[in-house]
Amino acid sequence: RSSDREIIDKIKEQWKCHEPGCDGYLEILVYSKLGQPWYVRKCSNCDRKTRGQRYDPKTVKGIVKKTKDFGHNN
Repeated sequence: RSSDREIIDKIKEQWKCHEPGCDGYLEILVYSKLGQPWYVRKCSNCDRKTRGQRYDPKTVKGIVKKTKDFGHNN
């Protein structure tokens, strides 16, 4: 059985940032848009991020960053 650390490391590897010279990974940042949960994936180490999409915790996999300060302008 894999340890929690091994599972987290595997997820970080799966979601590693592809920006040249960056060793970060993409974290999920959830925010509210029109009363619905949406998310972006933001690199833990640089400014790279994906476009916003509707968030469904049953289908969206990855490391969710807990934050209350994240704002998104779309």
